[in-house]
Amino acid sequence: MNSQSIDQSQIVTFNTGTTKFSGAQINELESSQYTLCVLCVDSSMSISNFSHKISKAVKEVVRSLKNSKCSDNLMLRVLNFDRGTNEVHGFTEWNKCDLTQYDNIFKNLGGNTSLFDATVDGLDSLNTYGKELVDQDYSPVNAILIVITDGLDNFSTYTVKDVARKMKEGVGETKLESLLSILIGVNINDPQVGIELKNFETVGGFDQYIELDNVTEDSIAKLANFISKSVSAQSSSLGGGSKSQTIAF
Repeated sequence: MNSQSIDQSQIVTFNTGTTKFSGAQINELESSQYTLCVLCVDSSMSISNFSHKISKAVKEVVRSLKNSKCSDNLMLRVLNFDRGTNEVHGFTEWNKCDLTQYDNIFKNLGGNTSLFDATVDGLDSLNTYGKELVDQDYSPVNAILIVITDGLDNFSTYTVKDVARKMKEGVGETKLESLLSILIGVNINDPQVGIELKNFETVGGFDQYIELDNVTEDSIAKLANFISKSVSAQSSSLGGGSKSQTIAF
């Protein structure tokens, strides 16, 4: 298993007209088929009291899957969002991800939440990069999107209908084989926020919504384990023609 760091000269930029993201040059990839993962993490000011715990969970997910047998067929992109979106790193082969990158996810916390924009950004990158892989004979390709937030959208340009459209447009012939999408609400103190996020799951077309009531060391460990198992399950379904079953939280 290759554990070397990514060579930055092998990173290229993709511009879809609506989303700009980066990823490894496809002709430099080492496997013949991939599961793509995008992790979108809320970095608005309200998350400040437990941001270090979320960062720890992201590190644990990457660390645990680095040591798994499926890591050679996984690629990860991470972005954070407040009033805008920021790419922490583009699509990188999982076994080349540098854990120190995730120390800066919450370096700058903003005052708004562009939840829909970040979700569209993640989906657009999955759909575009996945299509590039398929077009260059890296097939099949499937994907998993995980969005972590503690609040509601209050600053997006895109709407929930745009999210629902992006959920559907990337899967099909000569596209992604399947897409698994998970919305995670953390530290939801206002019951109405939980209701609205549950509605976002339904209208936006997510496969699963889970809610983490309190951010403790134990709950974060449980969350990291859940995400790791979900990514691993979707990777294991690669080539089967459909997405994996959702994992119980």
